This record gives sequence, structure tokens and C-alpha cells, in this order.
Amino acid sequence: DITRSAFHKYYCERIIKNIEFRVGPEDEVSEYLDLLESLSKINDEEFERAKIELNDPSLLKINYGVIIHFIKFKHQGSIVDSNIQKRGYLESLSERLLETLRIIDRNPDYENIYKNKIVGIDTANYESNNRPNIYACVFRKIRFDKSIQQDLYATYHVGEEFPTLTNGLRAIDEVLNFCAYRENDRLGHALALGIGVPDYYQAKRNKVMCSLGDYIDDIIWLYSIFSFSEEGEDKQYLPYLRNEFDKYRHLLFGATFKENNFPTFEDYYDSYFLRGDCPETHRLIAELSDCSYKELSKSYYYQ
Repeated sequence: DITRSAFHKYYCERIIKNIEFRVGPEDEVSEYLDLLESLSKINDEEFERAKIELNDPSLLKINYGVIIHFIKFKHQGSIVDSNIQKRGYLESLSERLLETLRIIDRNPDYENIYKNKIVGIDTANYESNNRPNIYACVFRKIRFDKSIQQDLYATYHVGEEFPTLTNGLRAIDEVLNFCAYRENDRLGHALALGIGVPDYYQAKRNKVMCSLGDYIDDIIWLYSIFSFSEEGEDKQYLPYLRNEFDKYRHLLFGATFKENNFPTFEDYYDSYFLRGDCPETHRLIAELSDCSYKELSKSYYYQ
């Protein structure tokens, strides 16, 4: 009924030429095909109905596109276990979507009803404990897959929920880098980009709280920003950021590493930029001593 009312409303207004529908990912190919067939049928029916009601035989048919909307999970259990489960589930969902697109590409009978109707991917909802690196491989996989003809665009809702303003800005930057963003892709809202820094801290009464892990990661990200900045005055913050890392790293690593074996600033800095990779790929690197990271990257390009 909601779908039908959308078509009916816009046919009556005679202004809208394109409609975007966002739907959650389906578990089966048949469910995608049923959805697209249903949309096509409803559009046909509402088009014929509108021509009669409006007494306008020259009325143009509305085009529509479907965006597959991956819903971010509500956090449960330990972050590590949760992320492993999320990646596995997203991998399964992405494969069903790609399989659907392959079937549509290869069947000429699907030209009018199904072809070019799935136009993009998106993700939104709970931002806490759902960093962009969890979704990065799936976004790259769907968009880099050479077995489909469709060039899907991306939206990623980000920078809406964050413990600190730096954390929100970092999440936006991670989407751009880890999800391989390109021209005509979209950031959903990205509210952190539009917040005045003095206003933000005044509203927070100059007190912000976040997890130790988020704070360390924010330090690393800021260090990379200031390191590549062309503004000379930004460089003055680099020693402070390194000192903050050293000041708190024993709290972050103490339960996992012996003190004389804590990750160095340089190691942690380098590891941060691998966050968008699939962890299983790095385990494979460790097992294949004769295989370099560069070689493996070519074999598992989206990972």
C-alpha cells in the first residue's frame, strides 16, 4: 500500500520523474526478483490509472530505482566476536545481492522489469560500535565485482552519532578511504562536518567522554591529518599526540601484551590504515610466508 501510494501521489503531482526506494537486503535471490516484479506491476497499474484520472494520454511513466540498505547492527556481546559475526553475515547478504545482479544481467527476458532497477547500496542506523571498516569490504566487493554490468553508487550514513567530534569526523574520513568512495557517491547527513567546534565544546561544557580505544584511534587519525597538513602550525601538535599515546597505551594494551612488548606508536599508526582490510586476509598472509601483501592484495582485491 505504501509503495502504491507513492506512485499514485507522484503521478498526480505530474512533477516527479524518478522515485527512489530503499529496502533492506534480502536473504534469497527469489525475494529480490519478487520485489522488482511487484514494483514493476504496481507502477504499470498506477500509470494506467493516472492517465484515466488525469485525462492525460501523454502522461510520462515514472522511472524508479531500488537502493539496498544494509542496516547497522545494535551492539551485543564483545566487540571482537560481534565484528566477526557482522562480517560473516554481511558477506552472505552481499553474495545474494551479487547473485541477483548476475542473473538479471544474463537473462534477456529480464530487460524491462529487472534491468538497471537496483541502482545503489547504503547503510544506516546504529553508528556506535559499527565503524566503517566493518562494512568496507562489502562495499568494495559489491562495487568492484567484474561479473556484473551494473555500476552501483554508494551512500553511507555516517557522522551522526559520535562520542567526540573528532570521532565523528574520523568516521567520515574512514568511509571515504575504506569504502573506496568516488565521484557521485554520497555521505548520508555527515552532521559532524557542519558543527562549529567552539559551539560543540560549549554545549558539552568542555567535557567529553569516550572509550580509551576511541581516544587512541582519534589520536592516531589526527596525527595523520596534521602530518600531511600544509599548515606549518599544525605540526606543533604532533609531539603532544605522541605523548598522549604513550601516556595511555599501557591501559589499552596491558591486558594483552607484556609491557616490554607493547605495540609502538609507529606499528599502531601503520595498523590503523589497514583497518579497512578483511582480517582473514592478514591471517592468510601470516600463514603464507612466501606471499607478499602486494601479491595477496591483487588476488583478493576487494578484501
